Amino acid sequence: MDLLCLGPLSNVAAALEQDSLVLTRYRTVTIMGGMGPAARQDTNAAVQPLLLVKGDTNTNHDPVATAAVAAARGPVTWVGMNATGRLHMPWADLDAQAAHSGVAAFVRDITADYHLYCTTTYQADTPIYTCHDSVAAGVMLDPAVVRSAVELTGRVHRGDDGRAGLWGHRAFHAPTHRFITDLDYSTIRQRITETFSGAVPH
Repeated sequence: MDLLCLGPLSNVAAALEQDSLVLTRYRTVTIMGGMGPAARQDTNAAVQPLLLVKGDTNTNHDPVATAAVAAARGPVTWVGMNATGRLHMPWADLDAQAAHSGVAAFVRDITADYHLYCTTTYQADTPIYTCHDSVAAGVMLDPAVVRSAVELTGRVHRGDDGRAGLWGHRAFHAPTHRFITDLDYSTIRQRITETFSGAVPH
């Protein structure tokens, strides 16, 4: 069984209080959270100028829970903002799909305000939306989309603005998890498009 975590990790931390090895009982644990390797912060920020501005929302909502999960043993993969924020989907394509697909129409309707936020935040020339959760789901469903990753220990830090974020560090005598550093975005984009069009089995 695989576990996919797409929000604050409060419930996972609560489960760890009952059983510290609960994550080891899953085949994989994929988390949409974190900011990536701390050693690559400057490199990632150069590629994504708004990386530090956007921050690690899921961790910031419950940093104590994130720290507990980061310290736990298990086959955990962190698909952080350094990885998910690089995929920008054209809003026009989703809008066009919505004319023929109920799934796409639903996603368009619930994402209408969000795409305005994304377009403004990322200062895009044309309307876009991001798919942070879908990217993480793609990693869980198809491990082949992972181009590179590193084994690190996650630690929660607070930035100058007071917001919390999880960064991966090299550490000894501590549990390590996998932190994604690069993905096959073309394949992930294709899978998202196919899902919205209803072209893949559910």
